[in-house]
Amino acid sequence: MAERKSLGLFKNGKKYFEGKVGQDIKVLEKEHVMQAYKPPFTLGEMKKLIESLGGDTSWIEKIPRRESELREKIKKLQEEIERYRDELYKIGLLKKALGI
Repeated sequence: MAERKSLGLFKNGKKYFEGKVGQDIKVLEKEHVMQAYKPPFTLGEMKKLIESLGGDTSWIEKIPRRESELREKIKKLQEEIERYRDELYKIGLLKKALGI
């Protein structure tokens, strides 16, 4: 059987990953940590900037309302789907009882 080659990846002269080809690789050193995106402006600052450039910001106030509407529609659709599933289950029971 062929010997597996060692996989050692280096970064700045330090061994960063270690493992063998075909096996799991383990991280020896963690240098980078993922961070959440931070926008350069707050919402209020962005609105002021858009308004100062002559832009319309009315669409910004509509976002939470639209999100709420969509969540409500999703909830109603989920309830409707659940009713259909119940009906389908009952039809299945009837078919089984009638031998159809």
